[in-house]
Amino acid sequence: MPADGYRPLLVTVVAMVVGITIDRWVCPPLAVSWLAAVVAISAWLWYWRRSTRFAHVASLLIAVGAASAAWHHLVWHLQPADDVGRFARPHAAPICLEAVALAAPRQQPKPPYDPLRAMATPDRSRLTIHVRAIRDGADWRDADGRATLLVDGHLLGIHAGDRLRIVGKIAKMTPALNPGEFDFSEHARGDGLSAVVRAGFPDCVALQQRGAVWRPQRWLDELRRHGNRMLQTHLSPKQAPLASAVLLGVREEIQRDQRQALIETGTVHLLAISGLHVGILALGLFGLLRLGLVRRAPALLAVAAVTLLYALVTDARPPVIRATVLVWVICLAMWAGRRATSLNTLAAAAIVVLVFNPADLFRVGTQLSFLAVAAIGW
Repeated sequence: MPADGYRPLLVTVVAMVVGITIDRWVCPPLAVSWLAAVVAISAWLWYWRRSTRFAHVASLLIAVGAASAAWHHLVWHLQPADDVGRFARPHAAPICLEAVALAAPRQQPKPPYDPLRAMATPDRSRLTIHVRAIRDGADWRDADGRATLLVDGHLLGIHAGDRLRIVGKIAKMTPALNPGEFDFSEHARGDGLSAVVRAGFPDCVALQQRGAVWRPQRWLDELRRHGNRMLQTHLSPKQAPLASAVLLGVREEIQRDQRQALIETGTVHLLAISGLHVGILALGLFGLLRLGLVRRAPALLAVAAVTLLYALVTDARPPVIRATVLVWVICLAMWAGRRATSLNTLAAAAIVVLVFNPADLFRVGTQLSFLAVAAIGW
């Protein structure tokens, strides 16, 4: 059992945070970060062979911080020459492109009638696409990058991996226009989204080629859609959208009046899939399996597998990844007969989140999620 106060992963997270923060605000060249990482690794090997404990640990932490800075630089600062965002302008412009759907479309119901709205907003379909080519006159130019596709109407029959030809308008993400306003463009940039493409009708999106049926994302979309249909079948029309949001993370169907009521009562956070949902699922499943006289090891394996599947179905947002890693570490500790220290386990979750997307470090939701769990653990 590790000694009290021995939390190596916590120190590792601090090194990653420092490296990512330096790259965000100072933005050193990518070559400098990689060179620092290589030099620090070389120093670590040299000190490690000579059993110089403090020096080789410090060198290793510097290497982790430099590598984290380089990874954040690749995600945040670099934009390839053929990135779709380079073809977008602040104002929408016509475009024809070919792209691959990264997920099935999600339906956004139209908002309730508002007499102050000049034009009624129809139902919309929303999905993320990976752009492959853009039409340039009679020729096609190679392109790359991810974008958000918004289609007025219901876009049906599209699955993850399908190749599409889209005729519409492209524009940059809308930046914050007032001080303190939420910056949608920065949020999208952190998710790797370079532009937004709008199509006026579902007929503007033509299916060119079906994607492979074995794609994991396709199975996850089908599982989410099947669960949503079950909720709509067995619940009332007023309760089904709320249940889909709380259980599956499908928040597009929540009406504005319901969302406003949740905001006024201070319960809107329940719509976001978080550690609370994963914890309830893991604890309930483990208790149920143990009541069914299932041995401890298979029960722990089942809990780990189900929580991972649930995290993937709910889009694996940072709070869900954090909770899933915590469940996995606790299951592993219970299986090995060890005690999982809370802050060290939370640090393991932070490492996984930052490896997936280092830009999550600067999001308030991620910060509050880890801060709340750290305070509880402390």
